[in-house]
Amino acid sequence: WTTSDPLPTSPHQLADDALARPTGQRLEVLRLLAAGMTDEAIARKIGVSTRTIRRQTSEIMDQLDAGSRFQAGILAARLGWVD
Repeated sequence: WTTSDPLPTSPHQLADDALARPTGQRLEVLRLLAAGMTDEAIARKIGVSTRTIRRQTSEIMDQLDAGSRFQAGILAARLGWVD
């Protein structure tokens, strides 16, 4: 905890240029992640491989500069991408 960075308190603190709202399948993946589904369950639900879901999750985390799936979910919610 002593070396951690605080999460931004508003979406305006995040870099606007890197935050294009996801669309299509990536947005669906984000919503299902936020609902607590595993990569395997998401892959089955939308009909793609688990590897595809892991790649998309990694890309979402990179876009948000998140260190974990949990942090990515919090940031996505603050941006209004998920409920």
